[in-house]
Amino acid sequence: MGGGIVPRAGRRAPSKQILATLLLLMLGAIGGSRAGSRIEVHGPAASGSNAAPEALVRSGLVLVSAAELADVNGDRDGFADTNETVELLLAISNKSLQDLTGVVVHVATTDPKIDCIENSAIAVGNLGAASEVFLAQPFRMHVSSLADRGGPAVTCTNPGGTCSNFVQRPGGCGADADCRLTPLDEYAVTLQVVISSDQFPVQGRPQSVTLDLDLDAMQPAGPITTFADGFESGFGNFSPQSLDTGQATNALSDGKRCQYNDPDNPDSYSFGDPMCYLGFASGANLNDWHLHATSSPDGGRAFLGTRSAHFGTHPGGVDTMSMSQMDLLRSRVLNLAARICRDDPATDKRACSADADCLASGGGPCVGARPELTFKQQTAMIVEAGPSRHPADKAVVQAQITGATAWTKLFPYRNVYDEQPWAYSNCSFDPVDDGNSEDLFFVPYDPSFPAGPSSTCYPEFVFNHLGSTEGPFGAGNVANASDGPGLQGSLGPGTWVESRFDLSRYRGRSIRLRFLISTLKDADTPTYEALFMWNPEASDDGWYIDDVQVSQTLGAATPTVTSDIADNSALPADGDGDGAPDLCDCAPGNGTAFALPPEASGLAWSDPTTLAWSSLAPMAGSGTHYDVLRGLTSEFPVGSGPSELCLAPDVASTTRTDPSAPGAGRAFYYLVRGRNACGVGTYGATSGGTQRTSGACP
Repeated sequence: MGGGIVPRAGRRAPSKQILATLLLLMLGAIGGSRAGSRIEVHGPAASGSNAAPEALVRSGLVLVSAAELADVNGDRDGFADTNETVELLLAISNKSLQDLTGVVVHVATTDPKIDCIENSAIAVGNLGAASEVFLAQPFRMHVSSLADRGGPAVTCTNPGGTCSNFVQRPGGCGADADCRLTPLDEYAVTLQVVISSDQFPVQGRPQSVTLDLDLDAMQPAGPITTFADGFESGFGNFSPQSLDTGQATNALSDGKRCQYNDPDNPDSYSFGDPMCYLGFASGANLNDWHLHATSSPDGGRAFLGTRSAHFGTHPGGVDTMSMSQMDLLRSRVLNLAARICRDDPATDKRACSADADCLASGGGPCVGARPELTFKQQTAMIVEAGPSRHPADKAVVQAQITGATAWTKLFPYRNVYDEQPWAYSNCSFDPVDDGNSEDLFFVPYDPSFPAGPSSTCYPEFVFNHLGSTEGPFGAGNVANASDGPGLQGSLGPGTWVESRFDLSRYRGRSIRLRFLISTLKDADTPTYEALFMWNPEASDDGWYIDDVQVSQTLGAATPTVTSDIADNSALPADGDGDGAPDLCDCAPGNGTAFALPPEASGLAWSDPTTLAWSSLAPMAGSGTHYDVLRGLTSEFPVGSGPSELCLAPDVASTTRTDPSAPGAGRAFYYLVRGRNACGVGTYGATSGGTQRTSGACP
């Protein structure tokens, strides 16, 4: 390969958007060639240092900043368990840089482990720029009575290989044990969140909230602490690690690339590249994570004290980054509280397992904990020039539950991931221990869009340019930071910003955290300085982090998480026995109806005089009846013709005989709607989306 970083001309990986209740893949090609793109210089003049990126403004970005779950029946431990009714309270934060009106939060899922969401849309109203609010009410939903993580009731149905608890096994299950999961296994429901407003009817980024199901957490009652490390004592709580050691052939790096950079895939942007591997053929290991101190060429920089952690290197006294790297800084195990005393006046509220544990600290209920990760950062990495601003290098934060194998990407709610990587023809890399590899695709049978799930590849967002790594402190020098403010450090140049992450999903767990960075490859070029010979230049200064804090930790005390084994079959669920939980039932006291009938389907002639249609009973209840409307096509639209009549009002049958003939040169139309104790259904809508109405049938 020749030197330089070149985006693929005229091709683009797929983007992801949420539309209604589905996560869709919006697939399209770029207009025009990008072969002349270059690397942008990150400097105050080039970056517009006190302005957030235009992409955030265009997207109408409102993020979910917190999620609090309460189970309103069952064991009330803050976990969503089998057959429980739960309430999810969300907080949202306006990152769009403008006041918004008509804000509505929508939550949906197609996962069968959730029977229904009672109120799937909550109106917020006005939301000022940079403001953060909890919704006035929670989303209320019911967990399926079959959503059992691993109890004795979980079975594998053969033939067919189907798990009763909705667990999916490749090729189907073969025995009950295949369906029964442990607390370390992924057993959760993902809720898609769409936030709209008058100014931005379509949200710019997909969001989701993941709820782990059917768990119990136990912990000793007592004080909790905030873990804090500013690296003043070295890397005692963290350890630098490299994922690129010994990977310097295409075969050894197999699986560790972005999908669109697989050199073995003819449809990738790097097909046939013989040097699409991590590291260097020389075997050199250039892990750039180090302690940045007063002995560093710039005299050191820190937010607190005199040290920070830095991904970067200083050949000849300049700041740059090594290329072809995938390196990380991993924390020791951190034990997170499961529940805390809500009314404890202390900053670090007491850990508890029951309300009685809170009597010594002001009383009040024992509620679910909400641990958070925060850290300060200065980030300056390579990004393509122009309005698209796609980064070449990518930084993310991940978590791993102790005992589990997979690392999960964490998403900040303050000073969020600021850039979206590009599908360059230069090889880029992504870890495989996040459960994904270069051989997994969003659309496996569409070779023109070689992209798939990952932690750092397109269409994910990553850290790239937050705060400032050069010059004196300036409160507005926050680069792409969505929130700011710029923060002054205790030592050295630049401006810091703080990113925040909600760790509520991991309450009651022992976890590790890691700060992972992946850099682009250009043959065996060792650093960006070697490639461009451009320093002093801030674009490749790297990633500085300091003052890492995790709230609501238990110190050395270890929480215990187990599968919930409570028998919740007696919880109020389906009082009228119609198969729908009361929360999801529009007529909970009527065993013949549980939903308003949807539009009828399957309308056809079964013989020359008999009209038939599909039963709506499975979707609405056994007591569903039907209205059959008839009219002349010459009197369209529906509801306006004098000959329109109700051929069959309120009938239980799914057929109706009509021996009448419309007459020469004329034709009848027929429409069917359902009705039950929940109300009257619909005749459907016109091609323009207007609901059809008629007064012929009462």
